[in-house]
Amino acid sequence: MASISFFLGLLALASIFVLIRILCRYLKRSPLDNLPGPPSGSLLLGMYHVPLFTASLCETYGPAHRIHGVLGERLLVVFDPRALHCIFVQDIDNFPKEVTPLNTLSLLLGPGILATNGSQHRRQRKLLNSAFSRTHLQEMSLTVHDVAYNLLKTMREHCREKGHELDINACMAKTALEVMGNAFLGYSFGSFVEDGRDTLGESFKLFFTMIGKVPSIAFLVPALSRFLPGSLIFRLFRLVPFSPNLHRLLDISENLRRRDKEQLRLVDEGQDIMSILLKANMMASDADKITDDELIAQVSTVMVAGLDTTSNGMSRMLYLLAQNQDAQERLRAELLGAQGHGVDNATGPRIPHDELLKLPFFDAVFRESLRLYPPAAFMLRVAAEDIVVPLTWPVRGKDGSMMTEIPVPKGTHLVPNLRACNMNKALWGEDVLEWRPERWMEELPKELYEAHVPGIYSNLMTFSAGGRACLGFKFAELEMKIVLSVLLTTFKFELTDKPITWNFSIIEYPTMGDRSTKPELLLKVTPL
Repeated sequence: MASISFFLGLLALASIFVLIRILCRYLKRSPLDNLPGPPSGSLLLGMYHVPLFTASLCETYGPAHRIHGVLGERLLVVFDPRALHCIFVQDIDNFPKEVTPLNTLSLLLGPGILATNGSQHRRQRKLLNSAFSRTHLQEMSLTVHDVAYNLLKTMREHCREKGHELDINACMAKTALEVMGNAFLGYSFGSFVEDGRDTLGESFKLFFTMIGKVPSIAFLVPALSRFLPGSLIFRLFRLVPFSPNLHRLLDISENLRRRDKEQLRLVDEGQDIMSILLKANMMASDADKITDDELIAQVSTVMVAGLDTTSNGMSRMLYLLAQNQDAQERLRAELLGAQGHGVDNATGPRIPHDELLKLPFFDAVFRESLRLYPPAAFMLRVAAEDIVVPLTWPVRGKDGSMMTEIPVPKGTHLVPNLRACNMNKALWGEDVLEWRPERWMEELPKELYEAHVPGIYSNLMTFSAGGRACLGFKFAELEMKIVLSVLLTTFKFELTDKPITWNFSIIEYPTMGDRSTKPELLLKVTPL
């Protein structure tokens, strides 16, 4: 009874807080009110219950527009290059992920590199950079090859006849988990063992899926952390009735935190990333060292950051190649030609690391797929101070004035739309929505170069930009290219007659049809 009374009391306080926030937002004017934008949607969720970042929405309202979020909150959506440069590079410290004591990731995973800001983030990033050096990448390529050939062996056992239907998304998830386990932790999850299950691996794979099923947590955690410590917020969430998805997410969080500590004790003096990280931290100066809590948090943080992004990225590329058989055949011919110049080892032929990364059509397919379909399509930032965001192209306000910059009040949440920048007709031309790898083998539009898109990879925002850009993007490229090269030289991939839906979430994922919630991608697989 005491816990129920406590929960009801907190619910009453929360209701009062919500009403005050709603009144303030509707009574107080904001510079964002003059920006174009779609209708507000529902009072409670705003537009968060619909896919916000479609090409048609962005084309209609332009590279800087306003949407409404939870409880009438105004959010600034941007994909203007100068605005993105301001947010990610020029004024990065004024646009942290949150200005509150906690955010969702810090509550669930601890103070890892995805959750921290400012000097703490820079200290962690400096340490992690040492583990992703070119030398270590070359060493890890052998690990990725071994995992890819274990996948190959498993797929051969299932695909003995022509056109066997196989869940490619499940295969890619197992592969990414095994690659990350071996390369990052020096640990095998037994992903390709028959009926093999590892509770740590299952928690890693389900983490972002479960967050996507409890979207309100992204707003509740920062708000509650202004008044309550993380431990109490966690206990409060445990009291929420009729929310199995929230309770499952909390179970996953507890399992990850417990297993992270155990896993860290098992790390040896190997060449996996975590061993390198521990040694680098021991040798660092006191000013550059990170705490034990931060080290523990990196285990889950780096693992979850590298799993769904990579596995769903590989699934998307195989899906696109199944849709475009001519491109698949051309790519296969290029890979087989390069394979002839490679070396044979115990697992099979291997294209040398440097040559694989430079294959022209393979590289074009890779870039074009990530241009149109970045695994994470958008990000969230908050203005830590009143600040003015400059624009490349003026925006016509509702009052008819042309705005060359946008005053952003302190506390405003911004949504840098990475995918929309990659699909901007003003930069890429009229065929921007078409999957056409050949564009990367031609001269790119001069408008693209003149815009100075701040992304760290190929004039794209796919891997973000500036001091918070993806640390492991070169490792992700290496992993994806090795796995795909092994599969495409062994199997042919085709579509089935079943519909496939790519679902809007933190990281987009496929299901078989729009009524299913199970991550799944069935393709016909034929041995060559």
